[in-house]
Amino acid sequence: MFVSVLSACSDNKNFKFGLQVHGLLVKVDLVLDLLVGTALLDMYSKCGY
Repeated sequence: MFVSVLSACSDNKNFKFGLQVHGLLVKVDLVLDLLVGTALLDMYSKCGY
């Protein structure tokens, strides 16, 4: 589910919401998941960071 949300953030350039989702992923300790990490990398690169 989080991968889809991050993908939607990168497609819409909704960077602020993507940052909030990233914070939630850190809080629930899912940031080290391979699929989530790839989605985060994709979101940041598409948003120019």
